[in-house]
Amino acid sequence: MVVNEAPWLTRRLEIVFMIAMFLICLLSDGLKCKNGNAFFCIGGSSAMCERDANAFWCDDMVLPPTPGDDTARCDCTAHNNSLLLVHMVEVGPSLTSVPAMKSIRRKDRYLYRVPIAPLVVSALRNRTGSFITSNTTDGIFGARLFAPLRRSIGLDSPVLGKCTKNTSSLNISYSFDNLLVSSSSSSLLRGTESIIPFKNDRFALQKHLPNLQRVFGQLLLRRSTELESNRGSCLNAHLVIVIAVVPGTQTAWINKKAEAVPTTLLDVNTYVKKTISLYLRKKPRYIRLLKNVWFVGIPIGFPVHRDFNFSTDSTVSQSTSDHGSEEKKENSPTTVGDFPFNVCHPGVENLELCREMCQHYEKQVSQYQAANSGLQKATETIGGRVGQRSFFLLYRDHFNTESYFERSYWKDCFQLSINGSSAMARSVASSLF
Repeated sequence: MVVNEAPWLTRRLEIVFMIAMFLICLLSDGLKCKNGNAFFCIGGSSAMCERDANAFWCDDMVLPPTPGDDTARCDCTAHNNSLLLVHMVEVGPSLTSVPAMKSIRRKDRYLYRVPIAPLVVSALRNRTGSFITSNTTDGIFGARLFAPLRRSIGLDSPVLGKCTKNTSSLNISYSFDNLLVSSSSSSLLRGTESIIPFKNDRFALQKHLPNLQRVFGQLLLRRSTELESNRGSCLNAHLVIVIAVVPGTQTAWINKKAEAVPTTLLDVNTYVKKTISLYLRKKPRYIRLLKNVWFVGIPIGFPVHRDFNFSTDSTVSQSTSDHGSEEKKENSPTTVGDFPFNVCHPGVENLELCREMCQHYEKQVSQYQAANSGLQKATETIGGRVGQRSFFLLYRDHFNTESYFERSYWKDCFQLSINGSSAMARSVASSLF
């Protein structure tokens, strides 16, 4: 018969072993969080980012995977109540006035920029309808780059042995918020920081992104309804935040050097992303409603018309007077010399303002061209997947200035009309879905 002569020693060894294992697991989990490999860590989801909110791993919202067996997934597929929430955040000036235009009243409605976010949302609804399936191959869901996003939201064609459906689908909804930066701000980045401050504020969403707050309110109501029908566990909501930074008329407002404009635009995009992530961390109730949060940045540069003379020293007024007696067809090809006349034609709503804007455009257009070129190179270099849950699309001329000139699309050489803004919105929408 074997007798344990020191049971107290065995118990002490067990306790020491348990403490050692706990410390090892705690250290391992902490390293994962520090390296950005997991968002939720021992001690709370926001513990690490509360201490260092500017750390790069806090720019994204990385939610932990939700466990579940194949049977549960099959049942949820049959219910077909998963949601894809696409929320667009547009950052840009409300006015497109320039300092030299002293003769023009600042309250002139002609100076107000047409926001593109509501137009993009409308174009997306027209393209996709109210749901999207795993057969969708357009835009970001067809590109190989976005395979992680597609897989995480459940749009990969499922290989499910017991499931009868082999095509997954998601109900999709669109919303938007406009962040209007004052043109009097010293820079685009500082202006953005003033309207969407990087602060630990539990009411930040309600103050600065009210439409996103409304999306979560509707999601809470929907979840309560699903819980009553015992289908609450199948409400898989995935949030994709699309960020579009629209620059103003002056490159100096973005950065004094045109070559540095792309860096500033990318910095604004990153700032908005990490600020929204900070706001969401202060809303654990909302986070529990989501399976994934992804960010997609869209680079938008300046309009650089193909037919504009970048080296001319003549003023627009001279150009218009030289051609004042000539008849121009609206859709005829334009040449370098007559481009401003085609924009500021006698039938334009405000001819004086159009000419002043085109004069300013003529002085800035070489910088616009340099900024666009730099933005294209920057997105080719860093574009693609720029974070654990972040993408940045390649640069694309959404103004359609490289193809042809459509007079009805422009108020002047820089400002888009409502028709031009709608065409631009359709171009942005086509780059997404």
